[in-house]
Formats: sequence, structure tokens, C-alpha cells
Amino acid sequence: VEAVDAEIGKIVDEIDRQNLWENTVIIFTSDHGDGNAAHQWNQKTVLYEEVANVPFIVCLPGGRNAGTTLPQLINTGIDLMPSVCDWGGASVPEGRKGVSFRAVAEAGDPEKPHQEYVVTETNFRQTSGTLGWMVRTARYKYVLYDKGLYREQLYDMSTDRGEMRNLAVEAAYDDILREHREMLREWMRSHPGPGRDRQFRFIPND
Repeated sequence: VEAVDAEIGKIVDEIDRQNLWENTVIIFTSDHGDGNAAHQWNQKTVLYEEVANVPFIVCLPGGRNAGTTLPQLINTGIDLMPSVCDWGGASVPEGRKGVSFRAVAEAGDPEKPHQEYVVTETNFRQTSGTLGWMVRTARYKYVLYDKGLYREQLYDMSTDRGEMRNLAVEAAYDDILREHREMLREWMRSHPGPGRDRQFRFIPND
């Protein structure tokens, strides 16, 4: 952390030196977290919050909306490119699926509509080769793996940030479970890729 902080400091110092704060946007994030022994896990491939929920800070010109925390859902893997293109006045390359978060950051409004959900994929290449997907909505988190004893999981992130109660096995949450399954189907249909047509079979039938 100290080493990263020092490198960020070099960039900030140069922006100060050239007096560029009025037209500079800084975005700080990470590609993944680590298990850090939560759920007896220490790697990055599982889809618990310690791994999937990463830092995300946007510093706007003039310190606009400084200190504001927003709840909108951002996928740092694919939303970064269209956002940088948006600020830079460049066209987004054809075929990119990300959504720009520029309007959300500049509005600073927690009620501003944005994307309904985000999806994360994982692949346990180093061990079992297990595939996994996470659908995150405003309140819930749905996780599906292609194999395993508890391969389907649903958590209420407003009351269970530690992901200790799997609601996917509770009948009272059947409707919410089906909604999130359909979101994953929709995402797979709109994001074609190698083997994606075969991956539909991993989603349980409603």
C-alpha cells in the first residue's frame, strides 16, 4: 500500500507542477481483491465481496463532488474504457459493451439512473477449471458456478455483507432468484463469446 501511495503521489505532484487540475480526471481502482482468509479463502478467483468489490475513486476537475459516495453499479473491467473515451471526446471502439459513468460522477446524485446490474466472470484456471458468474443488483448478489455442491447462491447485500446466509435455498426468495437467473441469461445473450452458447446449460431451470 505504501509503495502504491508513493507512485500515486508522483502523478499528483506532476499535476500540481503543471497546474492541470482544472482539466484532469483521476480514476483510482483495482482489478481484483484477495480473500484475506475470509470464508477460509486466500485467492482472487472466488466471487465473494472481498475479491469482487474493489476500490473505485473518481477525482473530478476542481474537486467537484469531493467526498461524495454514490451507490450506482460500476463494472471496472468494461466501464472504464467508454468513460475515459467520454471524457476525452473519443469514439468508443465498436463492440465494446461497457457503460460510461461520466454522467453519474459529474452529477454526484445517488438517485441518478444508471445500469440495473453488472456481471463479473471468473475462471479457476489454476485449480479445478471451475467457471463462475456474479450478477450484482442494487440490493442482491447472485452467484452461479458451473460445478460444486452449493454452486447457486443469493445474498441480500443490505443485511448480509458477510455473505453468510444463502437465500437461493429458501423458497421465500424464489421470485428474486428467478429474476437474477434471467438477468444472467440476458447478459450471456448480449455478450457472445467462445463457448457462451454452451454456458446457458449451467443456469438452473425456473
